[in-house]
Amino acid sequence: MTPAPPELVALLAACRARPGDDLPRLVLADWLDENGQPERAEFVRIQVEVSHPTADVERIRRLKKREADLLGEHESEWVSGY
Repeated sequence: MTPAPPELVALLAACRARPGDDLPRLVLADWLDENGQPERAEFVRIQVEVSHPTADVERIRRLKKREADLLGEHESEWVSGY
């Protein structure tokens, strides 16, 4: 198994250290995009968006569906990727 890049390790640690703060997760999503993982970046951004209350129930439903689709398609890769 390939070790995770140090940048990714640091970004994940920042996300864990500040779970209520969107900024570390959005920085992580940008890094994922820049490093060839656009689906994983999309997944993170969806999680950020659905964590905020909104009256747009239909949008949240669509986002949660997309989140589930992405997870179903990539979960084993994302869990065992590093």
